Amino acid sequence: LFSLSNVSVKEYTSADMDVTRATAATRVDENGLVNYAEVIGGEEVTCGDFECATPSTYWTEVGNSSLVVGDYEGRTSVANINMLGAATSDRIRQPFDYVSGVTYLISVDVYLVSGSFRCDTSNSFVPYDFISTNTTGSWQTLTGYFTAVSTGSNEIWLRSNQEISQFYISSISVKEAAIDNVPRIDYTG
Repeated sequence: LFSLSNVSVKEYTSADMDVTRATAATRVDENGLVNYAEVIGGEEVTCGDFECATPSTYWTEVGNSSLVVGDYEGRTSVANINMLGAATSDRIRQPFDYVSGVTYLISVDVYLVSGSFRCDTSNSFVPYDFISTNTTGSWQTLTGYFTAVSTGSNEIWLRSNQEISQFYISSISVKEAAIDNVPRIDYTG
């Protein structure tokens, strides 16, 4: 048997969080899965799965390049892209509005038949390739982040580092990724 002589109730506020982090981090979610602590925005690319009625409405051929939609290696509605001329000027492009300082998450499912593949834009908006590969013979999902250094309208380019290349794209996705100051909550323990 026991007795209480005094009870006190106080608000506990030291668990409030101030998060200051400028990079992505992983966390363990409530299902025990490891994922990135980030906020992803809506889709920025139109007809990125090439299933729209007329992909040429959204994707433009430049130079000695061609885009034909069909089936390939077990996937339907994929873009067969051929580069047949100068590596620096041949490309498939889509208009894109960049915002300086904004980070974007890009994901491309690509099957490289020959040559090379890269996805980029004008150096005045992003001064490096978003993603690239020289690996041929299988489907690859390439993902990466890029941060715009200028604000304005330009394009996203699907192209090559070599004069002659052939690749298939089954999907391309670009979404705004807010990776700064997202709390790293870990559900383990």
